Amino acid sequence: MQSERTLFYAVISINDTGSPSLSCTGTVTITITDVNDEVPIISILELRFNDKEQPKSGEHKENNINCIFDSTETDGAAILGLNSCEELKTVSVNHELFYAVAFINDTGSPSLSCTGTVTITIADVNDEVPIISPCPSSTLTPYEEVAAGTTLITLSASDGDSNENLTFSFAVNEPAFQITQVGNTAIISNTLILDYDSTSTATFYTLDVVVTDLGGNQAMCNLNVSLISVNESPICDAVFTAGTGPFVTITETVVVGTPVYKLTASDPDGDTLQYSFLPSSSTNTIALFNLDSSGQITTAAALDFENGDMLFYAVISISDTGSPSLSCTGTVTITITDVNDEVPIISHCPTSTLTLNDDVAPGTLLTTLSASDGDSFNNLTFGFAANEPSFQISQGPSVALPETITIGASVYKLTATDPDKDPLQLFYAVISISDTGSPSLSCTGTVTITITDVNDEVPIISNCPSSTLTLNDDVAAGTTLTTLSASDSDNSDSLTYSFAVNDPSFQISQVGDTAIITNTFTLDYDNVSVAIFYTLNVVVKDLGGNQAICTLRISLIAVNEDPICDAVFTAGTASVDINETNDDLTAIYQVSATDPDFEDSLTFDIKSQTSSPVAGGNFFSIDSGTGIVYQNSSMSLDYDSGYHVFKLEITVKDKGIPAPQKSCEGTLTINIIDENDELPIVSPENPINITDDILNGTVVLQMNATDKDAGDIVSFKLASPSDEFSIDPITGILTTIKVLDYDSSTTQRSYSLQVFAIDKGFNTVTVTLTILLQPVNEPPVCTSPAFVQGTATVNIDENYPNLKSIYQVTATDPDVEDSMTFSIDSQESSPVTGGYLFSIDPDTGIVFRNSTIALDYDNTYHLFTLKIVANDEGSPPPQMSCKGTLTITVNNLNDEAPIFTPIPSDTIHVKEEVFIGTLLVKMEASDLDQSDNVSFEFIDPQPLFSIDIDSGDITSQMRLDYDSPDVAKVYLLPIRAYDNNQTHSSTYTLTVSVDNVDEAPVCDPAFAVGTGVSLVIPENFPTSASVYQILAADPDVNDSITYSITDETAGTAQFFTLDANTGLISRSSVSPLDYEDGLTTFQMKVIVSEIGKSTPNSCTGSITINLKNLNDESPLFSAISPNPLTINENLPKGTLIVEVDATDKDADDVIYYEFVKTYAGFMIEEDTGEVKMAYPLDYDDTNTPTTSVLEIRAYDLDRVHSSTATLTVHIADINDNPPQCSRYLYILELLETVREDTPVVTLNCWDNDRTAANNILKYTMIPDKFSPGRFNLANNEITIGRSRLQYDDSSFAAVNFQHEILVKVEDNGIPPLTSTSTVIVKVIRVNEEYPSSFSRTFNIFEDSPIGALVGIATFTDGDLPNHRMKYSIVGGNSDVPPKFYIEPNSGRIRLLNLLDRETQDTYTLTVGAEDMNNDPQPDRWRRRRGSTKVTVNVMNVNDEPPVCDPDYYEQTVYSTITVPFIQLQCSDKDSPDHELTYSIVGGIEHPRDYTLLIQVTDEFGGDKHQRLTSTATVVIHIVPWTTTQPTASNVTEFPNRVLTLTSFNWSPEGWFVAVLTLAGALTVLTVSGIAWLCYQKAQSVTNQPRSILKQSQLPEKQDEVML
Repeated sequence: MQSERTLFYAVISINDTGSPSLSCTGTVTITITDVNDEVPIISILELRFNDKEQPKSGEHKENNINCIFDSTETDGAAILGLNSCEELKTVSVNHELFYAVAFINDTGSPSLSCTGTVTITIADVNDEVPIISPCPSSTLTPYEEVAAGTTLITLSASDGDSNENLTFSFAVNEPAFQITQVGNTAIISNTLILDYDSTSTATFYTLDVVVTDLGGNQAMCNLNVSLISVNESPICDAVFTAGTGPFVTITETVVVGTPVYKLTASDPDGDTLQYSFLPSSSTNTIALFNLDSSGQITTAAALDFENGDMLFYAVISISDTGSPSLSCTGTVTITITDVNDEVPIISHCPTSTLTLNDDVAPGTLLTTLSASDGDSFNNLTFGFAANEPSFQISQGPSVALPETITIGASVYKLTATDPDKDPLQLFYAVISISDTGSPSLSCTGTVTITITDVNDEVPIISNCPSSTLTLNDDVAAGTTLTTLSASDSDNSDSLTYSFAVNDPSFQISQVGDTAIITNTFTLDYDNVSVAIFYTLNVVVKDLGGNQAICTLRISLIAVNEDPICDAVFTAGTASVDINETNDDLTAIYQVSATDPDFEDSLTFDIKSQTSSPVAGGNFFSIDSGTGIVYQNSSMSLDYDSGYHVFKLEITVKDKGIPAPQKSCEGTLTINIIDENDELPIVSPENPINITDDILNGTVVLQMNATDKDAGDIVSFKLASPSDEFSIDPITGILTTIKVLDYDSSTTQRSYSLQVFAIDKGFNTVTVTLTILLQPVNEPPVCTSPAFVQGTATVNIDENYPNLKSIYQVTATDPDVEDSMTFSIDSQESSPVTGGYLFSIDPDTGIVFRNSTIALDYDNTYHLFTLKIVANDEGSPPPQMSCKGTLTITVNNLNDEAPIFTPIPSDTIHVKEEVFIGTLLVKMEASDLDQSDNVSFEFIDPQPLFSIDIDSGDITSQMRLDYDSPDVAKVYLLPIRAYDNNQTHSSTYTLTVSVDNVDEAPVCDPAFAVGTGVSLVIPENFPTSASVYQILAADPDVNDSITYSITDETAGTAQFFTLDANTGLISRSSVSPLDYEDGLTTFQMKVIVSEIGKSTPNSCTGSITINLKNLNDESPLFSAISPNPLTINENLPKGTLIVEVDATDKDADDVIYYEFVKTYAGFMIEEDTGEVKMAYPLDYDDTNTPTTSVLEIRAYDLDRVHSSTATLTVHIADINDNPPQCSRYLYILELLETVREDTPVVTLNCWDNDRTAANNILKYTMIPDKFSPGRFNLANNEITIGRSRLQYDDSSFAAVNFQHEILVKVEDNGIPPLTSTSTVIVKVIRVNEEYPSSFSRTFNIFEDSPIGALVGIATFTDGDLPNHRMKYSIVGGNSDVPPKFYIEPNSGRIRLLNLLDRETQDTYTLTVGAEDMNNDPQPDRWRRRRGSTKVTVNVMNVNDEPPVCDPDYYEQTVYSTITVPFIQLQCSDKDSPDHELTYSIVGGIEHPRDYTLLIQVTDEFGGDKHQRLTSTATVVIHIVPWTTTQPTASNVTEFPNRVLTLTSFNWSPEGWFVAVLTLAGALTVLTVSGIAWLCYQKAQSVTNQPRSILKQSQLPEKQDEVML
């Protein structure tokens, strides 16, 4: 049955004998069942699988033949997954090729069998997905700042496919990481430093590592990488941490809270930094300075250079808040400079009056005063506050000697040098010093006296300019005006420059003995507040007070400065907008400009003006004095004529005083604003014709409008709504809003529309449009969309009958009563052209077959394309039509058989051992039936070959072995080709001839491919044992093979051998293997070649044998010193004590360390062997052992081997406990009169250190600047000192009258540790002193008003506060009412009544003062009183006119009199008689009688403005002297004459009289008001004394204003 078909299809037709004959057709399927009637025949049986298609476990059936394999034999069966076989003899084991002798029996009855060899070839397919091992499931957590290139993880991958190369990559590229591939291993590392704190670096990464094999199979490992933040050390200023750190200098007088130094630091982690002083800072640093959270060092207490506050070392730690906390440490050196801030103290100023006997001799010593000053190296000078010629001060050295001074000791030495280099005289005084005891004891010594130089040389200024310095205007601040140099002949003298009178406009900078005079601010000639001439007296003073003066005269010279124009104007951005209808001569803009020069003026001028876009416009002018720009032309600024913008270049000039003339320029832009004043212009087409049936929205017309107004926009609007049309208001497009059908009876044929054209200014024009509707012949409409679009298709068989209807074209005509005709415009055929086989009915549009020509699809026509037209009658013209396309497809019928393409000689040659699946030949056949597919099959089954049913490819299915005598050398292959459904077929026979090939030996691929086989054996591998069996075979019959080594590494031949016949590698017995000797890898290259051939074929491979290290060595400690290791107590946790080290000969073995037992205070790092402090050990704790013996164990990885060592550690005591006190702050109050040696406070302090040196305490008192001498410290007790307490010191008030004493308690440790207690003593005041003053004299004019200030009585009080005094006049003010009163709180003496010098010119007052509340608890009985004399001199004022007594005189005299005859008796209380002057100022003259008006004027010291006058009248009668009696006829009459004194006065104009009258009236009112106020004040003084006293406390200036 193998050569017969098992399945048949019988196609049967059943037809009747009727006319016409009818039939039906059907298919019968016939299946042939097999009968076991054939003995199995195996010529060659080859099973071929790929590694996807493994044979099922158990058996393989081929035509019910059981092939049973034994799975117990070799790996070959196991690889195939076979588990049962009766007989199996494995010839070779290979993952790709197996040979098996199989016994095959059938299951028939009787059972028949045969035996043969089965060749099993496994064809590899790349179907295995790579496997990554290990791919971690947990997140990788590297620490930040890990170095670039650090290996984060190593991934390994494998692939079940042989010879597969794997490639690692990231699914998404991550620039922070990289993959380094070594073989099938990927090393994942970082490419850059990963900084957790950097904003540009992520803290979490997701890496998808993709492994890809050559077949494109992929596996992915998802790695999550999370950075762990590592606390990084703060970054401190390099100056702070390097060496001695920064140096800072401050004066001792800085106030508390003054910034000293600012530390700069940052933390990479962004942690908050903490600043703190370390205990290792110098003494009192922490007490006197503060360190805040920002790193600012400030003073915390007052500094006193004299109390030892000179130099401080502030050791500062800057730590972060991370875990563990990290820090940096540095030192800030603070130097305190001395300032002369201490007030000298006179130690024994006598309080009682010194009494001297009469006639005391000059030079007698009255008293000796000693003084001291708290400032270091300060020299004191004594002098009288007010010079008193009756006394003098001799100042000399004061030497204090202890009572135990030895004889001959040096007491004092005077030293001197002579400026003239003359030799000095030396004097030696032998001095005896004796006490006043009984008996008197004495000692003798010598004082060497030398002559000292006196600073008596006056400085000399060498270059003091005599001429005036002239400076230009606006000289910059800091300009050097002149430089002065001075010298002094005194040795080591120092010169100081200063202004005799401080002038804030100038300053002196001194460099050595040179003074640089500069101005402190800009000197502006034009600034009225700045002078233009200065006189500076520069004083040069030496240390002895000698001085010289240089007078500098400085004059400013005016410089003409540029005018300053408005910034917007000069920048060219000044602009103004005006309408085009702007009025002429109207101000448009005013140019703003100023001139810095005093009294300078500006003129304005238009330099140029331009217009655009039309040029030539000259419309504007500017007022030269005011800078006002205005329109100067009556011409229209018509924007529409082109005048849009004007640019005016304007120049501003000054007078040029002084020369040269200066100016500034700018640009003004005038923008003309267009006004809407023009009507739109519209000119549309009219009438308008539109065609029938235009679509809705069709544009009928676009209205075009223009407007002369620039930028104006015309909009459009229908005058009334329309149902047929609409207009766009912006574009003016008129469109239809419905379809206008001319053929409809409801449609109008003409329309009239009114349209408004409106501009922005609402200027409107009306336009009438006429629209006419015109008829149009509309084309027919083909109703089938597919026909019109060309997609109408109909299919017919190639045997379609003639004249049979195929398709009907349908169409309609929109025009009324129009008809249509149909015609074929063209028809085309393909692939053969020229076929005109179809027609169309012109009335119905039916398409039909019209030809007897055959539609043979295989030889002629496949497709026809018909272009069909439907035409109307063309009423109205033109004729219209619609067109379409009809496609007729001819269906092919299966009526052709396939035809083979022959092969030369119908034979092919194939070499033996071609690979299974090799293409041997491609069979080809064709079928004339289009789209008919040809299929191929073997007519008979062919076990060695296969044919592809579709392509005809013939490939080998089994191994063609020419060398086997049982295998044929030639094969005949009958082939059948059939079409679809096997309707038609044809046959062909192909001959296959097998050719012989000499084949090479085949080696095991694991051995022959790549680096070959890699083995691992332990270093104790036994000798003579088999290491590896090389697998190889030669496919050619009777060929033999041999094994030999072609290359090997050093030592391989010493330890291993290869059997040339079997290929077995064994361990030799020559030498033992030892991993620690360094030979850990052995390689050999082996060739397997044919025997007995001149050019034998061969295969080669490599064997690598790796030794596996065994843990067989114990760790060995490096030498540990037997001497004890001494460490200080209180080392911080984690401090490294020592690092022990051990080694292990086992390669790659890891050593770990541990304590054999637990030791208090110590720990050991398991990995490094570092012995560290587990916590601080306190030597002073009795529970702490002072010596510990540490037993340390070192062990290997699996604790297989270990060893121990001991280390002795001794704890050393350090001075780590500062002194402690029961109290650190004492606050107490003491009266200032408390006695010397009175106890103040006793300190209770101790030290917790156990050793004697570290717990012995000493006490040091650090007083503030007010405390020296006032307190004593003996051991731990403070008492009142010799200087006692003193409240009454004004400078003491600055510290609230309290002493702040620091007591430093210090131990004797190294370094010494201290603590500080503060004792604050508040001093309570006691009223001890009496108010005191001295006699005073005040002068006041006699016309001073009531309330005028006479003077101020001033008292001083030694007690503080010294301003609490009450004043009163206790004597000399007995007038009623009194002339004076005193303000009780201020001591101001004022007038209470008017003075008259002529009545009393001197007053002597006694003024008393009483201190008030100078005790903490006010006690009137403890008040102290004092008094002084005040003399008030009344100054004369010319308030009395001259008085004549009598003021009328009458005298008769003879005309011949020649001597004085009248003496006027006039006097003046204010002036002596000799200061009176007399003059005749008027009178009446008669021949015999004269009446004279005589004016008397006082002089009052020659002050003409204060003269007073009065008049006296003198009548003189003249009697003629004659002896003859006149006669009546000779009487002569004399007329009366009046003597007139004429004064020429200025005569004003009339308007001035009116103004003067008004001003006079206002003046009278003002004077009256002032007089009324004075009257009221006088009344208040007289009647309300309490109010006056209260008002008198106003400031002096306010009193003057009121008076």
